[in-house]
Amino acid sequence: MAGLSTEILCSVKSGHGTTVRTLLAVVRALGHEEWLNALVADGAATSTMDEVCRTLV
Repeated sequence: MAGLSTEILCSVKSGHGTTVRTLLAVVRALGHEEWLNALVADGAATSTMDEVCRTLV
C-alpha cells in the first residue's frame, strides 16, 4: 500500500533510520496522516506540513 519494498519496510520496523519520503508513505498507507500534526507544535505550521506532504509523496 505504501509502494515500498519489503526490505525498506523491515528496516523501518526494526528502528533503522529512514527518509522523510518513506516516513510519509508509511504514515499515509496506515491512514494516520494526523500523526504528522504531532510534529508541529500547536499546529502553528500545519499549512507548511501539508505542503511538504503533498510534494514528497
